[in-house]
Amino acid sequence: MYTVRELFKDVYQVSNFDSDYREPIATYRVAGKRCSCPARNPCKHQDIIRTFKELESGAWGFEFVGKQVQPLSLQMFEVI
Repeated sequence: MYTVRELFKDVYQVSNFDSDYREPIATYRVAGKRCSCPARNPCKHQDIIRTFKELESGAWGFEFVGKQVQPLSLQMFEVI
């Protein structure tokens, strides 16, 4: 599962979590159209950011189903 955190305006941190770990196995920074991952642009992290920007505010996780980004609402992390 991936999570997104907005660091600054148009600068995001994308973290990849495995089901067995409390700490992310990888963390990347996406700023504008650039990503810090070793993949060539456009990468899947930029797809996650595009989906994230279209969602309402709240806590979201993301998974891939094929090549589609699937957002998952993380209600346990939302502030009441």
